[in-house]
Amino acid sequence: LIRPVYSIDLPDYTGLKTAQNGSILTVTFHNPSSPINLWNLDTQNDLIDLVSRLQENNKTKVVIFNSDVPRFFMAHLDLSL
Repeated sequence: LIRPVYSIDLPDYTGLKTAQNGSILTVTFHNPSSPINLWNLDTQNDLIDLVSRLQENNKTKVVIFNSDVPRFFMAHLDLSL
């Protein structure tokens, strides 16, 4: 069985890691400067760009969000934004 490969052209984000598997995109929140995965300006800008690109893409059917930090999905917002 040959499965078609769909992928969305994404840049290397600072606050996100992305991996495409067919029509499924996995997005991992990734803030190496924070042990608790702090939401910062990079994360915000990366997510805005990603959503914009997904709106123009009809091949990606599922987006799974996860965290690069065990036990923390997203701790809180950096108020210095």
